[in-house]
Amino acid sequence: MSSSIDSQILRMAGKLSHEAIKIEYRGDSLAQKQSEFVSVSAELADLEEEKKNRMNEFKDRIKPIKVEHSRLLDITRKGYEVVHKEVKCLANDDNGTIEFYDTNSGELIGERRQYPNERPVMFVKVENEQ
Repeated sequence: MSSSIDSQILRMAGKLSHEAIKIEYRGDSLAQKQSEFVSVSAELADLEEEKKNRMNEFKDRIKPIKVEHSRLLDITRKGYEVVHKEVKCLANDDNGTIEFYDTNSGELIGERRQYPNERPVMFVKVENEQ
């Protein structure tokens, strides 16, 4: 009977199968696994810290590029850019505009329509016919 059991075991052993097998650890083998866990945990913590530092470095490098990207996208969509800078203003009454000149180079950098209160007041003399 034992030879029949042996032959059955060998026939079953010839088959390949993937099974979930529970392996229990006790004593020294469990202590070894706990030690490995502590070691792997420390390694993981170090890598997570390195990842965090590198992500912060990338954020610092990416932020100005994103700002410039958004600014250029806005310019290409609108066709203009609004900048805040100190300029010299000159009224051009002939075409009803205020022209803006760079304070350093004197270059014309923009213009806008004159507001009603910026337009010159014209006095018209009306003569009475008598």
